This record gives sequence, C-alpha cells and structure tokens, in this order.
Amino acid sequence: MLTYQSDDGIVQVWKFLTSLWPIGGGVEVVYAQENGVTLPQDPCIMLNTISTKRLDYNTHRMSADTSTQELTITQQVEVHLQLDFFGSGAQSRLSQFTTLWQDAYAFDWFKSNKLTARPLYARERNQVQFINESDNFEQRWTCDAALQIAQSVTVPQDSAIYPGDINLVEVDGQYPKP
Repeated sequence: MLTYQSDDGIVQVWKFLTSLWPIGGGVEVVYAQENGVTLPQDPCIMLNTISTKRLDYNTHRMSADTSTQELTITQQVEVHLQLDFFGSGAQSRLSQFTTLWQDAYAFDWFKSNKLTARPLYARERNQVQFINESDNFEQRWTCDAALQIAQSVTVPQDSAIYPGDINLVEVDGQYPKP
C-alpha cells in the first residue's frame, strides 16, 4: 500500500500565526481557497499555497521493522505561502509576522513545537487594493513567506529479510525413470 504524506506547511504556519494571535483573541486565521466561505470579520489573516520548488535529490530510508519492510522516499521542497492581512492594524500585524519569521524566534518555535517546517524568509510587504461587497476600501497587506518542508512517499519494499508473500506450490518430487 502506498502512503503519501503531502504537507505543504500551511497547517503548521496556521499554528504559528494562531500562537501570535490566539484563536478568539480577535484575529481569525483562515485558508484562502475554501469555496463558499466569506471573508471573516475584521481583522483576519488568509493563507494560500502559491508554489513549491524542489530543493534536492530524493533520499531513501528503509524501515527498521523487519516484519513489514517499507521504503520511504523523501524530497525537500521550498514552499511559498501568500499571507493576506485584512482589517484595522493589518500593516502592523504583517510587520510583526515578517520580523519574527525572519528571526531565530520562528525557527525555534517550530522546532520546540515538534513541527517539521522550517521558516526561510519573507518577501516585501505590499499593500494591495481590496474593495469589499459594499464597494468600500478595506486594509489589505500581503507578503510571500517561504518555508522548507520534507514531503514523503512510503511504499512496500521486498527484501531478503521480508520478501513479501510467498506462495508454495507442492510438486511431485519423483524423477522419471529412464
């Protein structure tokens, strides 16, 4: 059976953001590409995966369990997320985020919370025009944040220790007489 662990880091970044602005603390953090979901109340942060880039050759690791031999193939990728900060104080919150993201604080936070993503950098902060459904201008500041993460695929692997299913077929062991 094939097991794919696709993690683009968006959940891990959501955890980081909600540690800075706790749930119920006035800032809602949501995924940008949810259909049928309206923009939350001011203030909020929207996350969206925008690209991934392979960083290195695959690595292979065999499982230590000899009863079910598995091969895990892992690639390291750089993931870019777009973060949109909306509402009053959006510029200030984005500035706080980029300051911490590009500091050892974020790296240490991910490591201490036993998360696999590692922050890399954040690009320039930009103000982007946003007109709501009432034709009113709303504050929207955005940036692209990069992180590194490992993505893995695990497949069964036959080996001399665990060759997989073996079907024995009984045969007549008598040689024909000449």
